[in-house]
Amino acid sequence: MRMSRTLVVVGSITFADRFAWRRAERIMIGELNDFEPEICASGGAQGIDTLFRQTTRMFGFEHVVQLRPKEWRSYIPEDKDFLEFLPREDILNFAPGKPRWEAPGGYRDRNVMVATAASRLIAIRCHQSSTFGSGWTLQFARDQLGRDTRMEVL
Repeated sequence: MRMSRTLVVVGSITFADRFAWRRAERIMIGELNDFEPEICASGGAQGIDTLFRQTTRMFGFEHVVQLRPKEWRSYIPEDKDFLEFLPREDILNFAPGKPRWEAPGGYRDRNVMVATAASRLIAIRCHQSSTFGSGWTLQFARDQLGRDTRMEVL
């Protein structure tokens, strides 16, 4: 079975200004034009994930599928699906930091699924924003899975 051409974008939740936001959008448009993905995916957070979802609509990715942990491995995407891998619904009830990261179905597990879904993964981060999760996801995709990755710093 061949792997679908899946473009994943991860990155910052906050941006320094509207110029960084526009630059991120241009990077995404370039990737969508050059890579011509069949599927797009993100972690479903605010910030870069939201911008990516909105930008893909210009390329016909209208169908947004929000997946929770029990659906991560069972959903079979179709062409032009936009997948959002979400953590457990109750994850925000956990203490910030390590408990949310390490809990079954938490952010680490979610980021593994995001990386696994990717044929190409782009991390876009604002230099003023903390991006531990997206940096970890990019490194996992590159080093553990051998995926095509790139980091863009705005």
